[in-house]
Amino acid sequence: MSLDYSLSHTACITIILLLFNLLRLIMNLDKHSRTIALQCPTCGGGSFQSETVEDTEVKCVQCGRVIERDDLLRENSENIQENLEEMKSDVEKDIARQMRKALQDAFKGNKNIKIK
Repeated sequence: MSLDYSLSHTACITIILLLFNLLRLIMNLDKHSRTIALQCPTCGGGSFQSETVEDTEVKCVQCGRVIERDDLLRENSENIQENLEEMKSDVEKDIARQMRKALQDAFKGNKNIKIK
């Protein structure tokens, strides 16, 4: 008993189009990028200064507190995590929406396959 798994020309084109659309979506994820404003743990200010970009410490412009960059990140970890979760949710929804649309477009007019 042998099984023939060859795909029709139309099925191959459909798969290629789906893969192309998925690749296009992945390459366009920069639309989900965002800036997360860090806040001073002392005063809640959002402006910091440092002598150079390589400095390990930054100074809050509002209250003058000097804090290590790593400590600033750690103090803002909850805010960072919330933003990451929101971004993750947005990306997942966008991927699902794009895949659904790609499948609907690929099988448009097919009486046997309906995508909702």
